[in-house]
Amino acid sequence: MASIGGSDQFKVLRHLDPVVLQANPKASFGYSDNTNLLVYLWNLGIIGFHGGSTIVIVIPYGGSMTVDGSNRTVTVTY
Repeated sequence: MASIGGSDQFKVLRHLDPVVLQANPKASFGYSDNTNLLVYLWNLGIIGFHGGSTIVIVIPYGGSMTVDGSNRTVTVTY
C-alpha cells in the first residue's frame, strides 16, 4: 500500500521485474503520483485501487493507523 505519492516513482518503475510481479500479484492501493505504478500494474493485469491518502486525512487530526500483517488488515482510527 502506498500512503502518499512521490515524483521519484518514475525512477523506481524501471527496476521492477514484470515477470516476478505477475507471478506474485498483489492488489495495489495508491494516491497522487502512484497513478504511474497503478497504470504499470494494470498493464500487467494486476488490480489496483486509486484513492485519497489516509495519512493526510487522519494523522493531522490526532488519528492513527495500524497494520496487522498476520491477518492483512489496516485499521484507521480518529
